[in-house]
Amino acid sequence: MRSVPIKDSTPGPEAAKATENDPRSSERVVTTRELLAGAHRIWIEHAAERYLLQVTRSGKLILTK
Repeated sequence: MRSVPIKDSTPGPEAAKATENDPRSSERVVTTRELLAGAHRIWIEHAAERYLLQVTRSGKLILTK
């Protein structure tokens, strides 16, 4: 598989608008760069099921069961 640069998913300025009373303020943000750590596919376990997260050649994400 050819190397495809992962697009930066750093939250934009609108994410900084979350206030202390806003439910979004307790949400954790993880960039794809952190999550994938240079890989183009990873397995994610959730509720005893495994899901495959892949980066396509065009830099989009696909999550399959």
